[in-house]
Amino acid sequence: MNVDGSDMKRLTDHGMDPSWSPDDRQIAFASDRENKKVFQIYAINADGSSVRRLTNHKSEDSNPAWAPDGAAIAYISETEGDRRGLFLMAADGSQQHRLAFSKQQDFCFPAWSLDGKEIAFTALNRLGPQGIVTGEERPRCELWSGEYQIFTFDGGGSIHRLTDAKLMGMRPSYGRVASR
Repeated sequence: MNVDGSDMKRLTDHGMDPSWSPDDRQIAFASDRENKKVFQIYAINADGSSVRRLTNHKSEDSNPAWAPDGAAIAYISETEGDRRGLFLMAADGSQQHRLAFSKQQDFCFPAWSLDGKEIAFTALNRLGPQGIVTGEERPRCELWSGEYQIFTFDGGGSIHRLTDAKLMGMRPSYGRVASR
């Protein structure tokens, strides 16, 4: 769509959490288009052609974020004990693996540093039991209430906490990660 709102084009019938590839040729997004209950990660060409499913799990995947070099996508996936962990895959959906997980928190909303060396993400400390509302069309990270904190994950496998305050519904910017 143009800045003035003209020439708007629908690329897909069902999707959320869009993330542009660095070369502006593709968009990664989350959708429950095939299962209607479990969100997965897809990619689509910027012109709306060639929708490809990148993840194929019984668990929910959401919040894709392209690496600055376009070679990888960070995302959130449901893991053990109904918690969300930080995962990474190659841009074609191969080489999926977990980067970080916590039994006490749910990870959401990854965002890469511009140099690609760190990933910022939010972690949620739940305030009471969480549930899915029947018929709801959003991944759970979008629905929860609780205390959000911002962390970074570096290439060496270390996690660094950046905030120490109650932040309701906050997510890291999809731009530069704050310097420490």
